[in-house]
Parts: sequence; C-alpha cells; structure tokens
Amino acid sequence: MLFSAPELVRDLVLGFIPDEWLHGLNYDTLEKLPSSYVTDDFRHRADDVVWRVKLEDSWVYLYILIEFQSNIDPFMAVRMMVYVGLLYQDLIKRDETLPNKHLPPLKNLVATVMRFEHPINDKALIDLIGQLNDWLDGQPELKRTFAIWIRAVLLRQSKNTLVLPKINDLKELKMTLAERFDEWAKAHEQKGLEKGIETGVEKGEALLLQRLLVRRFGALHSDVLAKISTANTSQLERWADRVLDAAILDEVFD
Repeated sequence: MLFSAPELVRDLVLGFIPDEWLHGLNYDTLEKLPSSYVTDDFRHRADDVVWRVKLEDSWVYLYILIEFQSNIDPFMAVRMMVYVGLLYQDLIKRDETLPNKHLPPLKNLVATVMRFEHPINDKALIDLIGQLNDWLDGQPELKRTFAIWIRAVLLRQSKNTLVLPKINDLKELKMTLAERFDEWAKAHEQKGLEKGIETGVEKGEALLLQRLLVRRFGALHSDVLAKISTANTSQLERWADRVLDAAILDEVFD
C-alpha cells in the first residue's frame, strides 16, 4: 500500500497541503495505526490509512482516505464525518484520548492527492512512470511499492484485458508497458489494414454484381441495390454464381 511508507506520508502532507503549521510536525515520530473500520451499512473501510505524528508533546492524527473515483462525490463531507467518527470511537476504545478526555486533533487528507489520471496518450503514461522512477532514486522499496500499485490500477482500469507480468520495479514496468503499447499499435495497424482490404474486396464484388445484374435483367430497384450494399463477401459470391442460370432476378437471391 502506497501510504504505508512514512516517507510518502511526509511528502504527501508537505507537498499537497498549504497549512503552514504542518511544517512544525516531527515527521520522525510518524506511527501507523490500525485502520479497519465498519460503517453502519457494514461496509469495511479497510483501505484507509491512519497515521499519528507528534506536534511538540502531543499527537496529531492524519486520516488518509484512499478511493478510486471517476466523478466528484457531492456528499464527501458527510462521509468524512462518518469516517472521522469511526476513528474517534476507535481511539476512545483504546483509551487514547487526551488527559482531559478531549479528543486529539485530526487532519483529513481528503483531497484527491494522488490521482493516476487518464494520460493523454501511451507515451505520456510511460514518461510519467519514468519521472516517478527518477524522483524515487535511491528508494528501491518505494519504487517497488509504486510499481505494484500502478500495475494493479492499470489492470483494474482495463478490466483485466491488459496482460502484465508481476513487476517489482518502476524501470521494468516502464519497459514492459512500452513493449505492450508497441504490440498494440502494430496489432491495430494490421487489423485496420486487413479490414480495409476486406472492405475494398466487398465493394469491388458488389459493383461487379450490380453490373452483371443490370446487363442481365435491366435497371435494378432500390431494394435490390440496398440488399447488395449490405451483403458480405460470401453472399455476393453466391449471388454472382447464380446470375447466368437465373431466369428472373428473384432467382438470384432465393
């Protein structure tokens, strides 16, 4: 999980939240807490991450809500109120309230902090992974975590139509995706070429059949022209074979 690494949590807080007081937190004291909660409709919140960090002599709690959403949730504030309540209930059960029985301060990290958005194209995605690999230079464990997470996101978004081997490194992921995208491009190009040839053959056979029918039976009705224009190659060939033997036009299409 991405935000199980204290380095990422620190960079998340300092890089995406403008509150100046957060720079006074002692990030060397970051401590991950249990965060499996159940709402009243029995849906687990097992993917969320809760950390606590010292501000002077007091603990501050960081609740990181992790979700994959394609649209804005207008009721996110209400949902966060529920999740924060669950967290506070858990702190009360564990007797981790302040000495005066007050609840400790909690910072909600609800903004879409790390979105793997739909890239403009395949190259943009590969470039993004390359930049991430450079940014995490010297941190192999974080590179491994990101590689596993990105692979999981891509597989989920492709609904398992994308085939990717298990990967533990961003550089390896970048190279593998580049190969896959190149294979797809060539496959689509070949498919388009084959489709173009097939369409061209069908059009040629349709025109030839029309000419044969006109010479044999005279001008064709619009219904006949429509039938010819929507026919596939095998139908056109079968009708063409009947032209010379048919006594009337209807026998061609029987």
